[in-house]
Amino acid sequence: MDYVLREVGAVLNWFDIDAPAGRFSPNDTLGDIMGCLRGKLWFAKFGLTLKKKMNEGKKSEEKKSGGFDVDLSSGGELMEMMSGFTVLRLTGMMGMMNISFTKEELLALNAKLNKIRKPKKK
Repeated sequence: MDYVLREVGAVLNWFDIDAPAGRFSPNDTLGDIMGCLRGKLWFAKFGLTLKKKMNEGKKSEEKKSGGFDVDLSSGGELMEMMSGFTVLRLTGMMGMMNISFTKEELLALNAKLNKIRKPKKK
């Protein structure tokens, strides 16, 4: 009998991620990233990617996760909870909804986040 291991979600090791000083990376929380304008713009695009992935292969089935409606609007209950999650934790948790990211997609997210400067602390 043949056995095939299917990748459910890619895993990045700490050494796979570039994290230049003063720039964001997938190890930063969504709350910190959205604390600046460019971070909010990045998240808006990321939200579109998530919605696209959620709709792939699914017709009209409504998605829910952990009892929360998947509402990524800034005032949503889910968004409030997710603000403390790192990008890597969020992408890993999406596996519960059969949404997976390839290693290449995660590295592309990292490259985009690396372009965003963290706000200077006062």
